[in-house]
Amino acid sequence: MSRTWMKALVATTVIAGSAMLSGVPAQAAGGTVVVTRPLSTNGFWVMVSAEGSTANGIDINRSAGNTVTVSDTLTPVVAGDGCQQLGAVVRCSAVDVTHLHIVAGGGDDAVRNNTDINSTIYGGDGADRLFGGSVHDYISGNTGTDIVNGGGGSDTCIGETLSNCEQ
Repeated sequence: MSRTWMKALVATTVIAGSAMLSGVPAQAAGGTVVVTRPLSTNGFWVMVSAEGSTANGIDINRSAGNTVTVSDTLTPVVAGDGCQQLGAVVRCSAVDVTHLHIVAGGGDDAVRNNTDINSTIYGGDGADRLFGGSVHDYISGNTGTDIVNGGGGSDTCIGETLSNCEQ
């Protein structure tokens, strides 16, 4: 095999490998947030799950059009079952949704439930800032020095610095 041919083969392999890697989800590079509305919950839950140990800046909002949108200022958000990808945001129908289940994973995370939907929020490892919505929430910071704010409603909170927590 000539050196010229070998260089061409190596260059082609590197270019093809790079092109293939560009389609790999970001969790391979550090983490993603996956948003689903699983059939196993009869569509009553929207689940937000951060993968990896990178920091997250997760915001969950409910629009007047009865949809839930999820964005993250630090990590890519990916639509799973029952939800749609809209650029850097994931949208799920909020019709009949009664609960948000959020797992932030490792890293120093910020999670904000800006909705009127009950939620369970787990901060995971790291120094987290977790904010519940306007109704009933269960919020656990897990390990790390966590700041937990239950928001409105009757909330159960576990963390080092607590506010607006009734239980």
